[in-house]
Amino acid sequence: MRRSIIPLILVLILMSGCARSEAQPAESETQTAESASQTEPAITEVTSETALSQTETAIPTQTKAFGTTVPPATTTALPVSTTVPPAQTTVSAPREGAYAFSVERFRVGTGTDDSRDPKAFILLSPQDVAAYFEEYDDVYHFSELREMNPGNPRDFDRLAEKYDADFFRTHQLILVQITEGSGSITNTVKAVRRTSPHAITVEIERYLPQVQTCDMAYAHFFVELETQDLQKADQIVVQRTEVHAPPSTVPAQ
Repeated sequence: MRRSIIPLILVLILMSGCARSEAQPAESETQTAESASQTEPAITEVTSETALSQTETAIPTQTKAFGTTVPPATTTALPVSTTVPPAQTTVSAPREGAYAFSVERFRVGTGTDDSRDPKAFILLSPQDVAAYFEEYDDVYHFSELREMNPGNPRDFDRLAEKYDADFFRTHQLILVQITEGSGSITNTVKAVRRTSPHAITVEIERYLPQVQTCDMAYAHFFVELETQDLQKADQIVVQRTEVHAPPSTVPAQ
């Protein structure tokens, strides 16, 4: 009896060992499948993240390197001019003809200019008058004449004060310098004419007496014109004519 049981037990043991060996591959395959199912998503996620990061990095790099992105053109709008250009006006040229005038004759006692050729100047403002006296002070010594002969026709202060802003509102001046070798020679302004749009002629009669004094004469003729059409660019021509009789018109003193 024992002998029959022992072989049976050995057969059962062998059969159970085979069943276990067949079951283990199944379990290992299941574990492998499970581990594979757990591993594959991780690999997929890593690959997806890597590809995405490479794509994000590659796009700006290519843009900077090759300049595929063109910046929009910048346009600056020009300001619209609101300034209206001034209307052009045409000033008619001064008419030719004679001027109404009066004369202030002022004789300077001394001078360093021995030129016998008359000189003429256009004075259009009190500033022009002051500038003339300053410029020619070293020639005619105007500064030494101040506060001399008050109330006299040779009163320099009276003459300098006369040509103020009120005077030039209605008048303009032509100043004529004349130097003579004798104080007995007389010059008289007879007419002032505009002979062209840019030229004015001052006509003067010059009388030379037979007997003359031996003193130098430095005369200034302030020709006062009742007009406003003189320009600095006008050319002044002093035309003198010698006469053999005393002047018919005595210059204003």
